[in-house]
Amino acid sequence: MTLFRDGILVLVLLLVLVYVIMPSPAYSHGWYDEDCCSGKDCDVATQVEYVPGGRLISSRHGTAFVPYGFSKTRPSQDNDIHICMVLGPVVYKSEVAPGRPLLIPRCVYEPAGV
Repeated sequence: MTLFRDGILVLVLLLVLVYVIMPSPAYSHGWYDEDCCSGKDCDVATQVEYVPGGRLISSRHGTAFVPYGFSKTRPSQDNDIHICMVLGPVVYKSEVAPGRPLLIPRCVYEPAGV
């Protein structure tokens, strides 16, 4: 019985170790600026849709309308578009996305030339 108990203990310790050292999406990119990302609201873009006046950029957190000339655009360090959004209040921009809930963008990380 102690061998079984010892085996379970080793398995539990291994699972805890894997959980602790495995990077989460929010922290896997240490280059997000603190004033832009609160540690949980930045993620790689899953879809970019061009609409009049800007883009709808989506991530696993939701979608945000990012107008052309957005002042909080920063260089991406991995050639992907990343977006940081205010997770909470939802804004409705009927002129660009009728009826779709939109989050407020904090900043966008883009590769050069986008």
